[in-house]
Amino acid sequence: KPETLEEQLKYISENGYQTIYIDEMDDLYKYEKPVALTFDDCFVYFYDNAFPLLKKYNQKATIFIITDYINGENYLTEEQLKEIADSGLVKIESHTKTHNYLDEMTYEEQVTEAVESKERLEAITGQEVTVYCYPSGRYNDETLDIIDDYYDFGLEMLGGICNTDNLEDYYHIPRIYANRSMTLSMFASYLSQSNVSVEY
Repeated sequence: KPETLEEQLKYISENGYQTIYIDEMDDLYKYEKPVALTFDDCFVYFYDNAFPLLKKYNQKATIFIITDYINGENYLTEEQLKEIADSGLVKIESHTKTHNYLDEMTYEEQVTEAVESKERLEAITGQEVTVYCYPSGRYNDETLDIIDDYYDFGLEMLGGICNTDNLEDYYHIPRIYANRSMTLSMFASYLSQSNVSVEY
């Protein structure tokens, strides 16, 4: 809900957390309390409700777009995506072409999903697309082989706090699902685990 998101963004901005893009995972040393806000699917409601709040609180987010849905009913238009990308607050990344389960596709179908979605988003925004978000968190070994050629990061659906010390690679980045029933205190509890330790 917009009011819940605003409450969360207000808490982030007032408590010293620093929102980052997913493609900044290699640069965590620049931050003390980084938090990556991600939005999947992103129907027009993101543009109408979330985008104005990100601008109001000057917070960054990464959104994942299903490219076959662009310009469709209740979905974001190319013009809206360009405006969002040009804002400097939102990175637009791939959520495939069709949002179908990758682990049920042939190798060739998966290549099409990965490559054509990336190419279309880059044509719209003029910005490089480097993050791939697996629909419903489903993928297989072929998925990983393919995106290794085209992307730098792969995002899972669930999994909890991301600890870079324990990450095997950047194609298995876990996330916490901030669902509609998450209280602000629970949200704050997750945020409190954000810290960057730098060893010299």
